[in-house]
Amino acid sequence: MNERNTTNTRTVALVDDEDYEWLKQYKWYARYDPKMKSYYAKRAYKTIDGKNTSLYMQREILNIKDRLIHVDYKNHNTLDNTSIYYNPGGHILYMRTIQYIK
Repeated sequence: MNERNTTNTRTVALVDDEDYEWLKQYKWYARYDPKMKSYYAKRAYKTIDGKNTSLYMQREILNIKDRLIHVDYKNHNTLDNTSIYYNPGGHILYMRTIQYIK
């Protein structure tokens, strides 16, 4: 397991060794989600038609571009990209199982 530093905060995203080498070619930043009360690792890129957009690290690792497909964390740590998995139940199942921090 390796740590990938984000550029804008002092946060660190955890990634598997086999993912680290190709992830380090991009500039990652931490994005705080106030609704979820947690940080996510993201990067900016341009689409084929020249539009600016961003991509979450967990989606990059799993190669999931469709925003309707939900990606979840086994340990609910959004910066631990070693514990991500595809959640076929989608957003409704996710909302039933999520743990909110109050």
